[in-house]
Amino acid sequence: MLDYNQIADASPLRNLVKLTYLSLISNEISDITALRNLTALKFVYISGNHISDITPLQNLTNLVLVAANVNEISDITALRNLNLLALGLRKNQVSDITPLQNHTKMTQLFLSDNQISDVTPLQNLTDLTQLNLGNNRVSDVTPLQNLTDLTQLDINDNRVSDVSPLHHITKVQVINARNQKAILPATIDSPVTMETAKRVDGSPITPTSMTPTSGKYDPATGRATWERTDLGSSTTVSLTFEERPGSIIFTGSIEQPVDPVPTPTPTPKPTPTPTPTPTPTPTPTPTPTPTPTPTPTPTPTPTPTPMPIPGPVLPAPTPMPAPAPTPDPKPDTNHAKTSAPSTGTSTLSKTGSNITAAVILMTMTLLTGLGATIIRKRATS
Repeated sequence: MLDYNQIADASPLRNLVKLTYLSLISNEISDITALRNLTALKFVYISGNHISDITPLQNLTNLVLVAANVNEISDITALRNLNLLALGLRKNQVSDITPLQNHTKMTQLFLSDNQISDVTPLQNLTDLTQLNLGNNRVSDVTPLQNLTDLTQLDINDNRVSDVSPLHHITKVQVINARNQKAILPATIDSPVTMETAKRVDGSPITPTSMTPTSGKYDPATGRATWERTDLGSSTTVSLTFEERPGSIIFTGSIEQPVDPVPTPTPTPKPTPTPTPTPTPTPTPTPTPTPTPTPTPTPTPTPTPTPMPIPGPVLPAPTPMPAPAPTPDPKPDTNHAKTSAPSTGTSTLSKTGSNITAAVILMTMTLLTGLGATIIRKRATS
């Protein structure tokens, strides 16, 4: 035993592998890693230290008792696969006790002064004889109704208003259920009503007081009633109760917050929506398709047809006047053999003159036409 010292370092214990009993109560230990190889341990007392992590205990399968009260433990997952008979976790920060649901051989369980609200994981721990759940947040004790071997049950300082589920626990010597403070959900009812606490047999307990004092209690229904007009500035109503019949002490209060009755918001009359005058859709003015300006087709410059070179125009031959018949001269018998006729020579001279004039005229015409043609060709080129 190393209790009530100022031990802060447990590492010197790491080789004590045959140790079965270890007590380190009220020291300064925060780390129990040195215990993880002490697999022969059956009893471990580590209460009153600064321990938050109990993971090193998870492989110590020979453990039957763990006392770890007054520490800083919030997670007890390390205990899931152990087979404990007794467990002490008072004054820690535990809220989830699910890892204990398979410890069906456990007989003693001390869980007071934690943050537990749901005790459902305990419903199959039917070998329990001692159970301490004092100073937690439990409001429903129905899961405990099958723990019929209990001889001692402590649920002081919780939020219980109905202990009737415990009526099957007949072996109990005493049930401590003092100082309950049940808080109900807020209500907007008018009038405000609430049920009083219920005994083990399910009957209502007459309130010892009601706040505000204007409340009225009806024993037939087990309900207290407050009129809204009597509440004044109060935002809660409450009652107190006390029951001490033999083996159970059940005292406490029930409180219910009261919210103001919401004032209905008047439904506004709908303002008729004026039918909008439809705006006529303007007929779009068609955009005139511009007539394409025709590209002027260039007038081809005519190729001048060459003027044929006129051939010589021969003047029609001037018909030669038929020579007037020369009257046969009278025979001059005196000059017949010596004189030639003068008329024939004169006519031939005239005819030759005419032919010469015609040739000259034709030549001039030919030259004139050829010159004009040459001039036109030069002009066009």
